[in-house]
Amino acid sequence: MKEVKSSLVSSFLIIFSILFLSLGVFVGAQERFMQVEANILAGEDSNEIINIEFPEEISFGDVINGEKSDELKIYVNNTGNIKIKVTPQLVNPDDEIFTNLKLRKFKSGNQSVYSPIGEFSFNISAPSGNDEFKAEYFYMLLDLTDADLDIEDDLIGEKADIKFIALSAE
Repeated sequence: MKEVKSSLVSSFLIIFSILFLSLGVFVGAQERFMQVEANILAGEDSNEIINIEFPEEISFGDVINGEKSDELKIYVNNTGNIKIKVTPQLVNPDDEIFTNLKLRKFKSGNQSVYSPIGEFSFNISAPSGNDEFKAEYFYMLLDLTDADLDIEDDLIGEKADIKFIALSAE
């Protein structure tokens, strides 16, 4: 019985030592965080598929500070199986240049007024029949007329990332 107690005490001391040494390692450790995001949707799980395709890169070319770029037509394909609502947003919403992106659905008539990036959305119907995708487009320009940027030297190859958020529109 003494051997069992002695063995238990030895085991306890070994485990305690390991835990104590481990805590010593963690005391000097660095804390790092990861942000987690999810869209929590009401309703039952279904066979709804949301998937989009869009250009990997576009270029406005040369844009003079205090002026507007040419307007570009951007196509987005719905390759899922339901009607969707798409909202383009800047990954870095504090970018002083590309916060001046303006978007609109049409050049004239209904939905022809520009909206700042992040405040513009459009719908794309689901592909029909044997179609693999349904395409829609919108217009985008970089409007630096009221940007008040303090730029002394040319900024060649200035870039920003845009994420396209697609949610069910049904």
